[in-house]
Amino acid sequence: MATRVPGDIVGKAMTDGGVVYGRCQNCKECDKELDYPFKDNFRGQGIIIVNKNFIERVKKGPQGNKRWSIREDESKVRKGADKDLEYLKGIYDRYDIDYTNFTYLNQKPEETDQKETSMKDLVQNFADNVEQKSPVIFVSIATHGGEKGTLVETDISKTTTVETLVKIFADNTNLMLIPKVFIIQACRGSDDEEAFEEPTIQFATKHSNFLIIHSTTEEYTSFRSEEQGSWLLEILHECVRMPKYRNLHFVEVVTVCTFWAINSHRQDPEDAEDSKGAKPGKELVRATETPTFHSTLTKFLRFPDKKK
Repeated sequence: MATRVPGDIVGKAMTDGGVVYGRCQNCKECDKELDYPFKDNFRGQGIIIVNKNFIERVKKGPQGNKRWSIREDESKVRKGADKDLEYLKGIYDRYDIDYTNFTYLNQKPEETDQKETSMKDLVQNFADNVEQKSPVIFVSIATHGGEKGTLVETDISKTTTVETLVKIFADNTNLMLIPKVFIIQACRGSDDEEAFEEPTIQFATKHSNFLIIHSTTEEYTSFRSEEQGSWLLEILHECVRMPKYRNLHFVEVVTVCTFWAINSHRQDPEDAEDSKGAKPGKELVRATETPTFHSTLTKFLRFPDKKK
């Protein structure tokens, strides 16, 4: 039985009970196995959920009356949501991710009068219909949020969690080997963050092959412009379209976006609005946000050019 030592990891393979450690000498072949495979021009499928208009159910009549009225006013509108939808479509288009039939504005298909559906049910329906040969799966949600992964439905009395949505895919063994990317544009708390200037046999678990991207750090707000949309989605949309980042591992692209999100804080407080619709004020002229991501991907996620 071979013993593993640090110096043996590079340059040759070590085996211990049939398990291979390190890389073999034929490194080019090993490198091929480190990327998720894209065997043809089918790049993958995705779902987009962007919430813009929120409603509040208010009791009518004397106490105990079970009748409810729905109140919708300008303060409940998540301004900039239309730009978020544009950015997410642009990101999917850059990587040729198919989002046909799975794009929802206010938790219902675009430009329809259908009844709104819970985010959990929308994601569950997508997971049930995604092709098992899909090379990658994208799930993107832009809405209000709170601590511990809370995501607010268009009916503000209802919520779900990021963990609940991730579990839908984690429990689907048919999708276990497929990389799953979550982009979550939502607050994760009520504190505002301030910027400071300083100089071959493959195994999988139910929790592997996920990449979950949050627009901000736990307990902090996530910012957006009423005209330009959410900060992270705007930056990610720009990064994925830059030729110099075309062949990067997607985690590397997200890393670049994190740098720009932190260092491109808005100087004009009048341009910024937090995800609850509140103006941060003059004292937050250097307000910023720190995107975070959690990865259990087991390979590099690159999107090669389509074959002509």
